[in-house]
Amino acid sequence: MGFKFNKVTTKNEIVDNKENIVEETIKTSQPEVVQQALFEPPSVHLTKNEVETLLGMVRQASFKGEHVQQVYELVLKLQTYYTKLP
Repeated sequence: MGFKFNKVTTKNEIVDNKENIVEETIKTSQPEVVQQALFEPPSVHLTKNEVETLLGMVRQASFKGEHVQQVYELVLKLQTYYTKLP
């Protein structure tokens, strides 16, 4: 069994394509849409109580299959965040 490729896309071509898409979005979009596309979303700040609530909810929930790894990584991030809170 083999695979046949009509065109192989290089990493540089992908980057160039993304840049072109952003440029086209800027040219054709309304100002507020452009502003959203250019700036990072605001960071989220949680209190200790909010993190404890989330961790407690996760502890009481059941997860299956592909979600287990995602939940594990999320809980690890929440625990790290929690330990750094004042």
